[in-house]
Amino acid sequence: MLTKKDLELDQCTEEWHRDQQLLEEAKLEIERLGDSIRREMESKKRVENMLKSYKDEVDTLNEALRIAALDIASTAGDQLLSDEEDAEGDESGTPQKKYLPALNRSSGSGGNTANSSSRLSKTLVISSDGSYSHS
Repeated sequence: MLTKKDLELDQCTEEWHRDQQLLEEAKLEIERLGDSIRREMESKKRVENMLKSYKDEVDTLNEALRIAALDIASTAGDQLLSDEEDAEGDESGTPQKKYLPALNRSSGSGGNTANSSSRLSKTLVISSDGSYSHS
């Protein structure tokens, strides 16, 4: 009977050691998964910060593009006024033809520069997205 109890005690001790080993393995797995979660969270924060930085840079570049478009439109408008003043003040009475990339000259006059200067766009419309058109 004593040997039977010793055998039962040995079995209980072995089960207890197995359970202890499983518990230690589970603790290690929990720690490993916790570290993995922390690394993923840090990585996510870095990506979110990078994305925010890129969005800020895109906003800055859009604003710079808008400012450049306004500057080009202003310069084109000034050039148009200058060309009209030059055409009016020309000694020969014949206006000189100048090509501006921002202006759209109509070719339906058969090359008559007096008529084409009266058809020049006098207003440059700039949209909020930075695009512009003549009206």
